[in-house]
Amino acid sequence: MKVTEENYEFIYPINYILERNETYQIQTEEPTALLIGQNGDLGFFIKKDFGDKIFSLDLGALGSLDMDYEAKDINEFMNRFNS
Repeated sequence: MKVTEENYEFIYPINYILERNETYQIQTEEPTALLIGQNGDLGFFIKKDFGDKIFSLDLGALGSLDMDYEAKDINEFMNRFNS
């Protein structure tokens, strides 16, 4: 996958993570999830008790749908952009 303006994923710098989780009230709807990045309305998460796995979910669907598995860890997730 080649990264273009229409197709990008943003992983937050560490100093943004708490602010983004508070802004989107992530722990109110998904207490075991931590938002680590996003692509438009699609959020990327790590979840307590799931190790380093990366999950995704539309931010408007928090608490109402199960998250989708994306990758076993951040390295696998980011390697999608190297092809």
